[in-house]
Amino acid sequence: GEMDSSVCDDINLERYKENCVEKAEEMKETQNLDENKITMTEKAIEEQDVSYCDEISDTNYKSECLYNFYMSEEYVKTDSSVCESIENNTIKELCIQDSKWY
Repeated sequence: GEMDSSVCDDINLERYKENCVEKAEEMKETQNLDENKITMTEKAIEEQDVSYCDEISDTNYKSECLYNFYMSEEYVKTDSSVCESIENNTIKELCIQDSKWY
């Protein structure tokens, strides 16, 4: 469901209320990031346009997007050097080592 700070309205103690609002905002941001990651990855693959991945601000999410893009069936595999643009080293290694390049 939708997380928003209205759940905090019942809290009467001011400092607890502030804390609650902060937490709710954080959760909402995380949720948006998740949704954004999925949307951008789908768009990138669908339209075969890697620039959608660049619109994701979180580097790990961006790395996942790039990885999924390069590993997608639609992407024409030519050369593993594209993996170098992946900032997360673990994901970069996975990308480089993938059998699809060979």
